[in-house]
Amino acid sequence: YDQAVSALEISAHKLGPSLVVLSACGSARSNDVELAGSLATAFLAGGSAQVVATLRPVSDAGALELATRFYRAGGAADPVRVLAAIQASLAETSNTDWPSFAVFGHDVCPKP
Repeated sequence: YDQAVSALEISAHKLGPSLVVLSACGSARSNDVELAGSLATAFLAGGSAQVVATLRPVSDAGALELATRFYRAGGAADPVRVLAAIQASLAETSNTDWPSFAVFGHDVCPKP
């Protein structure tokens, strides 16, 4: 069953898969200046190697378009390069949400 899970629970229970994609509004934001309470930080502390998260609020349509392109282009294998390529292509469209996404993590850009 579905239930709410806090950032503290994610990090404390080591609930971090290797890659997490958070397309919800401001998933990398926190009231803490060090982003300690953000979902992105919680997944990194919970063991995730990489987290794609949003820095600002995004529209459902814009997030869906970016996420769909991300997975279709193989983002799970190379999140940094794929996200950068998608953002470059979306910069030429009416999608205004593309700059809100970023990759956080460890060894985020391994050699191709």
